Amino acid sequence: MFAPDVSQMHVIDHGKSQPLEKESRDVLSESARIARGNITDLAKPNVSNHDAVIFPGGFGADCKVNKEVERVLKGFHKARKPIGFVIIYYCTKFPMPLELIENQSYIHLT
Repeated sequence: MFAPDVSQMHVIDHGKSQPLEKESRDVLSESARIARGNITDLAKPNVSNHDAVIFPGGFGADCKVNKEVERVLKGFHKARKPIGFVIIYYCTKFPMPLELIENQSYIHLT
């Protein structure tokens, strides 16, 4: 499993559904905590070592694509390997690089 080594946008108190203003965390550490396992920096995977890539949902759908996420997406696309997204919100505002979505076929599961 992989995650970007970046600061988390928000730290949320899920009991109160509010951001914690004075707390910060990083995505790599939080991913390891949630997965209860070893998480590697997203800068390290080599597309040739994997059969597919799945991106779990995150906070919000109107966001910028992390440079390492974009690199992995483009690598899997170029290698014609499966790319999957597990999301709650239909990402009409997800800024997918245009060359990845033109002339493609999709399976939309709900």
